[in-house]
Amino acid sequence: MLKINNLSIKKGNKTILNNINLEFKSGKIYAILGANGVGKSTLLDAIFQLDKKHNMTYRNINSDNIKKWQSNIGYMLQSFHTHTNLSALEVVLLGAYNELGLKISDEILNKAVNVLKEFKISHLANINIKDLSGGQRQMIAFAQVLLKNPSILLLDEPVSALDIKHQCILLEALKKITIENDLISIVVLH
Repeated sequence: MLKINNLSIKKGNKTILNNINLEFKSGKIYAILGANGVGKSTLLDAIFQLDKKHNMTYRNINSDNIKKWQSNIGYMLQSFHTHTNLSALEVVLLGAYNELGLKISDEILNKAVNVLKEFKISHLANINIKDLSGGQRQMIAFAQVLLKNPSILLLDEPVSALDIKHQCILLEALKKITIENDLISIVVLH
């Protein structure tokens, strides 16, 4: 269970979140809905500990230990812009950066290839990430997050740039993965 205690965030003189207390259980998907600018992405940033000052616990891990805390979390940001010259497959492989060395193991490579197949985007594997559409980059970003093998998924508008077919593919995969792997999945949607 992920517990958030007394979370308050101010930006300048504006209170974004005030005294939030939440509990998220494993094996469930939680949707955060709301108008633009009300703090949905700010909440995800806080859970990931981007500013490293919030009191949260997950499976007896306190958020004070940032490296250990973030190692449990797969965070897919709202937008995926890059100036790098990597193929889509290489970007997905970066999800397993803690396990990468000079040589990529067959196990990790096969896992990345299988994730691309599952999302029906294996045809994008050798294309430069810069040459993909926004929706294609979102699917690659989701695949990358899953390769990390997280216990908690934070997805900030993961379907905003996707056509209806790929929205269904991503959301069905999210449901399946959350249940099968007993994840906590927190998704910002509109």
